[in-house]
Amino acid sequence: MKKALIVVDMQQDFINGSLGCDSARAIVDTVKQRIATCKQAGYDLIFTRDIHASDYLETQEGRHLPIVHCQAGEAGSEIAGELQEHIDSDTVIIDKSGFGSIELATTLQRANYEQVEICGLVTNICVLFAAVLAKTALPEAEIVVNEHYTASYDHALHAKTLDVLAGAQVTVIRV
Repeated sequence: MKKALIVVDMQQDFINGSLGCDSARAIVDTVKQRIATCKQAGYDLIFTRDIHASDYLETQEGRHLPIVHCQAGEAGSEIAGELQEHIDSDTVIIDKSGFGSIELATTLQRANYEQVEICGLVTNICVLFAAVLAKTALPEAEIVVNEHYTASYDHALHAKTLDVLAGAQVTVIRV
């Protein structure tokens, strides 16, 4: 069975930077362990990175979330240092300027995965978009989101998003 692990936006600004929060910091070690387990099991590894240009505050997203973050070339846009040891020549890294990524969907579709697991940040925004895009690209694949490996700055939205994903036939694992 061909499997992939998508690690969504586990970047410095979402963990310790301008949009960092305790719940994001709390999952870094568990995500690191999950990456190691999945790599040993032969999963393909895909990281997404939220990357913004200097005009971010002038974009629609920037007007609704006026906090500069993940600026191209800045330290805050980098994948968390604790996770970088898992990046190698086989790792796919997809930079995206918004919540979702057509490139992610086409990458998944081209590889024709039978199972895609998604972990990372932020559950109610980019994790949600990654799961919906994965389900769209691979309607017959099992898409899995484990709440233990995802987090949000808003615990209520985190829980509601997991409910929505379960309703969309995503396998949601609750701890």
